[in-house]
Amino acid sequence: MNETEAIRIAERYLNENPLDHPGYEWELRDWTERADDWLFPFCYRSKKDIPSEQWEQFGGAPAFVVSKTDGSVRVLSWDEYS
Repeated sequence: MNETEAIRIAERYLNENPLDHPGYEWELRDWTERADDWLFPFCYRSKKDIPSEQWEQFGGAPAFVVSKTDGSVRVLSWDEYS
């Protein structure tokens, strides 16, 4: 699986799982190719024109991966991400 295909799958996953915080949306950035998958950290951005220092802070899973073998998506726990 190439980078373009992995990004398309990641975008679809994020679109199907919108961020549950009004005024914020997922943002794809800082992904990494690994041996068996592509790693995508969960990143978000404000829809408002405000400095990032004023953004709300919230937690959850740190990242998800897209398998190079079959294109499946799996959310990582903090232990798996560390």
